[in-house]
Amino acid sequence: MAKLGLVLSGGGAKGAYHVGVIKALQELNIRIDMLSGASIGALNGSVLLSAKDQRLGLAHLEQLWDKLPEVQPIQFKGKESVSDFFGLKKNINISTYISLLLASGLRLATPVGIPATLLALAFERLDIKDLEGICKQEPLFEMMEEFLNLENLNHSIPFYISTYKIKDYEKAIDRLKETLAATVSFLKAEFLGVDNQFSEFYKIQDLTQDKQKSYILASAALPLIFLPQKDGQGNRFVDGGLGGALKSQGNTPITPLIEAGCTHIIVSHLDHGSLWHRYDYPQVNIIEIRPNEKLDLSAAKLLDFSRANIERLRLQGYLDTKSEMGRILSTFSNIKNIDSNNSTLKASIKMLKDTENSLDEIMKHL
Repeated sequence: MAKLGLVLSGGGAKGAYHVGVIKALQELNIRIDMLSGASIGALNGSVLLSAKDQRLGLAHLEQLWDKLPEVQPIQFKGKESVSDFFGLKKNINISTYISLLLASGLRLATPVGIPATLLALAFERLDIKDLEGICKQEPLFEMMEEFLNLENLNHSIPFYISTYKIKDYEKAIDRLKETLAATVSFLKAEFLGVDNQFSEFYKIQDLTQDKQKSYILASAALPLIFLPQKDGQGNRFVDGGLGGALKSQGNTPITPLIEAGCTHIIVSHLDHGSLWHRYDYPQVNIIEIRPNEKLDLSAAKLLDFSRANIERLRLQGYLDTKSEMGRILSTFSNIKNIDSNNSTLKASIKMLKDTENSLDEIMKHL
């Protein structure tokens, strides 16, 4: 029996693209049997499946993204501003600061203890008590409280998320080193072609309710930006998009859908091109929806929750999906018409043969 899955990849604010994709799929009456998501894709998926049905879930998802420009989920939590700390008069927004952090990660040829210590000193000056998260979690938590309904989610279609496991330590500086090491391993895969540890996949409906929300939030816990989530067993979990970065294993979580028996899978990417390749999965039929226009991959755009950017991405996702799926459905329709015409032709030939046989019988009695 054919089963259709949908993969929502990660990509920060670019996740608005998913909203347009889902809207187009619903308008085309394409029913999804399973869903998986990484990072922002996990958050989008959880909201979609938290309603009594997916059409209402889409309405909630649109409401959520309508609110994001007002809420601004990326909020710096230090007493001093970043620009105050560096003694600069010109304001530095949080996106620029995160870009600096990631850029510094590329240069970590030295042991991570050195940059970790420097960051610890900086965070102390900025009055950030936990060294691993420079942004407030409350805006994200509040939105999830409003839109996440675990009871509905547990009665919905199978839903899988990806997370990246790192060790937990008693000392804050050791936790920071571990988080930095995970970030560096991801960057090495992205820029140097050295693959890193794989992400892990979890079916949300198989987890206890106290873990469900935690694991969904963990999938979107960007290292150094949001705090990791803990499992109470010596492990912490961060953004699922980090794992298997060489081929986007964690950021494009198709594996659990294949293992769950999907025969056809739609993959919604948030970039124009990546090393992920559908031919690595020959056992299933894969339809890829990619942005026709190349999206800006800078940290500033990854965290750009402005209304203009969100509306542009939603529209692009909608149009790209209509175009791609419309072309495929048109092909299927033509094939169906050909099959129908062939069936009609075969029926006509059979009717002619039957008529011919009847005439032969009549002629024998003349």
